[in-house]
Amino acid sequence: MAEEKPLTTEITRYVSNTDRDIYTVSNIPEEVIAVIFAYVSRSPKGFRENIGTVIQEEELGRERASKFHEKWVLNYGHASVAEHAAVHVGIEKVSRLFSSILELSNEYLSFTEYSQRYQRPVRGDFYTPRELDQNKSLREEYGKLNDDLYTIYSGLNEKLLAYLKKAEPAPEGTDEKAHLRALEKIAFEDARYALTLATFTNLGMTANARAIEDSLTKLLSNKYEEVRRRAEEIKSEVRFSVPTLVKYANENKYIKETCAELTETARLMLGREISKTSNAGPAVTLLDWTGKGSPDPEEAAIDKMVRAILFEHSDSGYQEIDESLEGEDPGAKLEILKRSIERLGKYDNPVNALRLVQYEAEFVISEACWHQLLRRRKTDWIYKDPSVSHGIT
Repeated sequence: MAEEKPLTTEITRYVSNTDRDIYTVSNIPEEVIAVIFAYVSRSPKGFRENIGTVIQEEELGRERASKFHEKWVLNYGHASVAEHAAVHVGIEKVSRLFSSILELSNEYLSFTEYSQRYQRPVRGDFYTPRELDQNKSLREEYGKLNDDLYTIYSGLNEKLLAYLKKAEPAPEGTDEKAHLRALEKIAFEDARYALTLATFTNLGMTANARAIEDSLTKLLSNKYEEVRRRAEEIKSEVRFSVPTLVKYANENKYIKETCAELTETARLMLGREISKTSNAGPAVTLLDWTGKGSPDPEEAAIDKMVRAILFEHSDSGYQEIDESLEGEDPGAKLEILKRSIERLGKYDNPVNALRLVQYEAEFVISEACWHQLLRRRKTDWIYKDPSVSHGIT
């Protein structure tokens, strides 16, 4: 009879160590990891003991994981469990319209995208909507437009680079090749304004299963055919890693019908479908800000931050802090604020109190500019679909 291996021997390929309090877990299916982590709320056993139980089962406990997720995540709504299952997805040859919608579909998705600042797109690499298959002449016109704009893009890139070489010679002591690469980047960045949102892009996406399910639900309810079709493809591929956790990601009636109703409501209330084409208005309009309406908005903002700093670093409540700050010299308050940021390094995040100062603004910008801004996930965005209502670049 073969000698039974001790548990520690069995689990060594799944954990980084077997004798310390902190360790990493790997080589286990993502859905199974989520179950192992979820057990901690109801089991006195450690993660390694639960891993030992799971690896003795067929297919590393996939069947047990599927039943667990069906019961607790899908039926009872304990969605946080799904956050322990991570998925990495490669997404290629999708339009920049799709990539922007995908990147905004959930704030917990992480992306790295093909950069038009460093790479030159290939002529002919653009998405053609399937709706155009029913109209040959319009499809040809659409293809010609994208081809003509690529010609303009190429010409702009060459002329911009030639101009930059003359206007920005390499500073003394600078490597000329490195300087040229920097100029090429600037030329790429400005020339890309001529390309359409149909231009292909590639993305790498990492996310937990909960974020992916939420994202897919929104994408499958979108009005664009490409978005819905690509969402189905992502769902199909993701199910190789987390088959149960995205099982019920489908078109959502609330999202789809509410969007249509509110669009019609806005049309009736505002009395128009498309505004007059113009880019003569301001590019940025400040709508609201911390301290608006107060005699001294700057002082109001400083007070808000200083109160939060003192609250976090003392045993006092807000009422006591307000009483202490009443009549305090503004210079003393600024000194507190200064101390909170004076040691701030290049890669540091400032103290949380600074988040309490907020601004609300309206931007009228190009799609190329928007594609840079939308990745700033610490900002809350309310955005429109792309439109020529405010002019074109």
